[in-house]
Amino acid sequence: MQWKHASFPSPRKFKVQASAGKIMCTAFWDAEDVLLIGYMPHKVAVTGVYHTDLVHKFHVAIKQKCREKLTKVPLLLHDNAPGHRSHVGQATILECGFEETRHPPYSLYLAASD
Repeated sequence: MQWKHASFPSPRKFKVQASAGKIMCTAFWDAEDVLLIGYMPHKVAVTGVYHTDLVHKFHVAIKQKCREKLTKVPLLLHDNAPGHRSHVGQATILECGFEETRHPPYSLYLAASD
């Protein structure tokens, strides 16, 4: 329903078009470069198995692009997503030799990527 003056014509209604959809990507980067971008397939949930596959791809990308960075323990910044907390995902992080760090508390002056 819409309020309008009796002498004014009814407003035109435009046809709504379906959107192209959303695309989710996961990016792994360091101070110099983007190391891996993973695009999620359409209508696939982030599960422990999907996250495990992505961590393995990241490990391979580090070996190919910058092997010297594996001399230090790479840190992964994770949020509290179920795929990140899964036992399969946690085991993969340890298997690849990565260390996990949690998001810092919310701050107006601190971005998560800092």
